[in-house]
Order: sequence, then structure tokens, then C-alpha cells
Amino acid sequence: MKMTKKFIPEIFAKASLSIMLIALPFDNAVFHLGTLILWVGAFLVSRQPAGPNFGATIAAQKNVHWAFLSIVVIMVVSNLVNGQGSEAWRTLATFIVRYWLFFALLSYLFMRRIVDMEFLLAVATVGLLVQFVPFIGQMINGEIFVGHEFAGRFQGFTSNPNVLGLYAGLGMMMSLHLIIVREESGKKLVLLTAVALGLMATIALLASGNRGGWVAVIVALIFYAASQIRQRPKLLITSFATVGFLSVGVLTQMAGPKARLAALIDGYSAHRIDVWLDSWTLFKQQPILGYGLDTRQALLENHFIYSEHNIILNVMVAMGLVGLLAYGALMFFICWPALKNRNIIGLSLMGFLMAVGMFGFDFYRSQHFMICFAVLAVVCLQYGRPSAALDREEK
Repeated sequence: MKMTKKFIPEIFAKASLSIMLIALPFDNAVFHLGTLILWVGAFLVSRQPAGPNFGATIAAQKNVHWAFLSIVVIMVVSNLVNGQGSEAWRTLATFIVRYWLFFALLSYLFMRRIVDMEFLLAVATVGLLVQFVPFIGQMINGEIFVGHEFAGRFQGFTSNPNVLGLYAGLGMMMSLHLIIVREESGKKLVLLTAVALGLMATIALLASGNRGGWVAVIVALIFYAASQIRQRPKLLITSFATVGFLSVGVLTQMAGPKARLAALIDGYSAHRIDVWLDSWTLFKQQPILGYGLDTRQALLENHFIYSEHNIILNVMVAMGLVGLLAYGALMFFICWPALKNRNIIGLSLMGFLMAVGMFGFDFYRSQHFMICFAVLAVVCLQYGRPSAALDREEK
């Protein structure tokens, strides 16, 4: 009975986190319910006597939390200076609760060793397979590349093709890592799952027409492969050859992806350059603290655009140079420990996320981007850390 009581909070926390992450791409009521019950699960875990408490988790990552706090303070000041309305303050509250505190909560579960990298990979794999498996028939007969409502681009169950491309790119990176893990563990089921995930994610990314995702995944894969090529040359060459052959076939034979690639090569990117220049002009008018968190009205009125389509410009327009410095500090405190611990998968996944963010999304409001960022920040900080350091912090 005591053992059962001990493990119920852990099972509850794992189940709620799984529901939340699997439902994230859908952005529906199930996701929000999972988010809510995750807090309940974390509270139940905190009532267990063993392991570090929540305050110890905060202290162990104090630099990251100071960076988050500085961002929040800048958000408040920018909103006040610019006389922002309810939308900006609602965005601020969402940033604090849904992203910053979610990062802290997930870090807590990680440091309590209730959640680990293997668990996150398993949940993410299930979530991605839920997105891809229903479309296997369309992948096989080629229908996935034509006839979709969003300019013929595939978006699956998500809100638009760029969101689908974000998850598909992460799926490609995860599949390569899982293949490496299988080689080390010898688990055939892991290999089969990784290969299936990689093939489906590649097809989905190509069908989404997310050109920023194409560029980002190439950069991230090259970085990951460069760190592993000496140890596993045959495995990596085989994986890259398979993905390359599939991609070349799609981009040369399927009209939709072929047209998207031609436009990318020609330098046309859905007016991205014009959007970026307009955003830069807007930033120069208020370079210190920006316009506050609700920038859409300023963008529409002054430059006839609705988004900066770039995470750096997004921060600069909303919070100015001061905000950009705070975000730079946040990224440093997240990535530097990963670099010291040679956390290649964490850095690769974060690199993909940042690269795809250069072509779309924003860095404080986009739920898909920010939840992924919070999860990957925890992966960068926790995965691959020396166990001795963890033991010291738990004490």
C-alpha cells in the first residue's frame, strides 16, 4: 500500500504531461486540460518527502530564472511605457504561467527523476505518430502533396502548414537520435519506430512546404552528424542517403514542393524580406523598449503586416534592444551548460527550433514554439549532466 501511494503522484504527473504534449499540436481542450492536471500532478509529487523541493530546483537554475525574470520586468515596463491594453497584459500573464512556470515545473519533475529524456522521447514519438500515421495512405499514393486547403500545402491536424513543419522537423531530428540510441541499446523495436518516424516526418515536412523548416533541419542535421560521424560513419551516411534520396524524389517529381523549392532558390520567400525590412524600420522608431507585447496593431497600421516572421525581430519590435539582451542572456544560460556537457541532441534540437524561428513564429506568444522551447530548454540543461552534480543539488 505504501509503495502504491508513493507511485500514484508520479504516475499522475507522467500521465498529465503525456496528455499535454501529445495534444499540443492540436491546440484543443485536451491540451489545456492536460496543462491543468499537470499542475495537480506536480503538487502531489511535491508532497512526497524524498528528493529536492521546488525551491531547490529554482536555485539550481537560478541564472535561467533571473533571465526569465528580467524578460518579464522588461515586458511590464514596455507595456506601461506604451500604454498597452488588456491583450498585452494577457500575453504577459500567459508567458509567465504557461511558459516560464511550465519550464520550472518540468525541470522539477526532471530533477526528481520522475521524467527523463527517454520518457520525453517516447511521449514525443507517440505524439508525432498520432499526427502522421492517419495519413500513411496519402503518403504512399502521393496525395499528401496536392489538394490541401492551405495553398495545396499539407497541414495535418494542426492550424497551418508551418506548424506542421515545425513538428515534422523535430521528428526528423528525434528519429536520427533514436537510431543512434538503438545502436547503443540493441533494441530492434526502437530502430523500427525510429525509421518509420523519420520517413513519415521527412514526407510531412516536404509536403508542408515549410521552407524555413527545410533550411533549419538541414543545418541541425549537419551539426548533429558532425558530432557523431567519427563514431558512426556508416549509420549516418545510410540515414542521410535515405533522406536525401527521398527528398530529391519529392522535390523533383511533386509539383507543390518543386514550386516551393524553386521559389526558395530564386530568393522569393512569401515576401519575408519585405516583412523583415518593415519590421526593422518599425524597430528603429522605438529601439530601446519597443512597442509592448501587442505589436499587431502597430504592424498593421504602419507596415501592413501582421507578424515579424522572425523571433529576433519579434523581440526587438516588442521589447527593443533591452529585451533582446535579456533573451540573449536566457539563451546563453541554457545552451552553455549543454555545450559543456556535450549535450549534442539538446543543442541540435534547440538549434533547429531557433533556425526555424528565423522564418516564422514569435518568441513570447506562439504556443507551439514556446512550449517546444521550454521542453528543449529543460533537455539542454538536464540531459547528459554528471550524476554527481545532480546528487549534490538533491541534497
